[in-house]
Amino acid sequence: MSFSLGRFNAIAANDSHPSAQRRAHRLAVLVADILARDQTTTGDFPRHGFYATAFALALWHNLDPAKYHTTITRALEALKQQDDGAKYHREFIAFALSHTPALTTRQRRTILKGKPWQNARVGNWLILRMLCLEKGSFPARFAARLLWRIIDRHFRDGPAFLDRRGCFSAQYHAFCAALLGFSLQPACQKAAIAATDLIDHITRQSGHANIVGRGAGQSFGMVSAIYALLKAGKETTAQILLDRIEQSLLLHQTIPLNLLADQDGKNAHTSPGWYSYNRYYDYLAFAGFFLLCAGKLPENRTVPTPDIPQNATATSRIFRLYHSPAYCAQMTLAGQSPYDLTPMPVITSPNGTIILPPCGGEQDFISPYSTASLPLPCLPGTTIFAQPDTATYQDDTYLLPFLLGPWRGQRAIHFTERAISWTDQILPPDPITKSRAPASARLFRLFIPHGLCGHQMAENRFYFPAIGLEITGSAPLHLTRSNHFSALGRVHVLFCQMPLSPETGCRAELTLTWRQDQP
Repeated sequence: MSFSLGRFNAIAANDSHPSAQRRAHRLAVLVADILARDQTTTGDFPRHGFYATAFALALWHNLDPAKYHTTITRALEALKQQDDGAKYHREFIAFALSHTPALTTRQRRTILKGKPWQNARVGNWLILRMLCLEKGSFPARFAARLLWRIIDRHFRDGPAFLDRRGCFSAQYHAFCAALLGFSLQPACQKAAIAATDLIDHITRQSGHANIVGRGAGQSFGMVSAIYALLKAGKETTAQILLDRIEQSLLLHQTIPLNLLADQDGKNAHTSPGWYSYNRYYDYLAFAGFFLLCAGKLPENRTVPTPDIPQNATATSRIFRLYHSPAYCAQMTLAGQSPYDLTPMPVITSPNGTIILPPCGGEQDFISPYSTASLPLPCLPGTTIFAQPDTATYQDDTYLLPFLLGPWRGQRAIHFTERAISWTDQILPPDPITKSRAPASARLFRLFIPHGLCGHQMAENRFYFPAIGLEITGSAPLHLTRSNHFSALGRVHVLFCQMPLSPETGCRAELTLTWRQDQP
């Protein structure tokens, strides 16, 4: 039961034109073997997880209970002993157990005894609870219908499902869409179709399903999107994401927690991503289970599409997407944390190359993120970095107010077919709060992926030949190495340094232009 690159290649060679379902099933088998290989003698995994054992159990039971008999036995014993106190993920564990038909009702009750439901502030946790209640008694099923009304009212924004109230994450939107596909309620099934249509739109335009918001680039969101897409009969789009999963697995012989940064989880505490809370084995087992479920879906499904606007993001107040033949831009307009808002829209090329990456992450004692890890203006020589406010989007223009110490400012971004125009402006401080002004300010501070090579053609112009992108500023531009991170890893910072006047503040323009000889 050991995973090998040779075995994967041999399986693939015998199936030259596999369906998306067969590809998902093949990946699930490989993940099951990885988990079986890494399981400890106590039934857990080498690094602590919250729900890895439960999803691994569901994966093994539904795949081949005879083959995985020993690992299943160990996992059951581990689940009986698991107690994370207030951090016990009952919603996740109960969902996984409910999809392990070989378990008796008594076994499930023994595992969950004394473990309360946990989280009422996160949309996907509430949907998990709702799905578990749907399988219960009449009062439980009635409670599930009431819970859906709460979710529908407080955790939806047009076709988009919210991570938390007022916060959009493409990853957790995909998870909600996938979960709703398991629901028995017609209203939930209809909502799942509309939510999946948004996933389809995002993926076809950007080449990625989840590169905006909390969990950008993580395997959790990608496998959720694959299941939701196949459930809705969108196999062509699912193949795009399966390509990314397979490429990462072939490179690392596992499915990394963060597919953008290609980390295997061993060095999670120093790697880009939201690692202080997420766990490598939790995500690996989750991925295996949902890939198995995706692999069992009928091929060539036809699902009625609800009546929604051609621009699937037009009815969302928080999430926006602009696309043209040259690029795709995704952005969120509001949020509570650094990873909720996009002061720098996530930009991808038509082939999915990430030009401006997702930024921001949990800021705790083991995080690579700091207060400087948002691509907004700063005052050099100080610890003052701009903090964003709620943005607006109208007529293809994104406006973001920000605070920079005692200074106020605004970022304006206008999108056209082959260009993006930026304006950063810092306004004079109010007389009451006026203090000695710093000599200068750094505007823009765009984060450029480390592997994207640019050439300085003039003091105010850079050219990136691999993607045909020219960046021109109204003032001299600087592209320097930094200690800042995006979800892709370390980044270079592109900025212009402007004199800062107490009377007039400062202002600069920047234009990203895709040359006409490029796609």
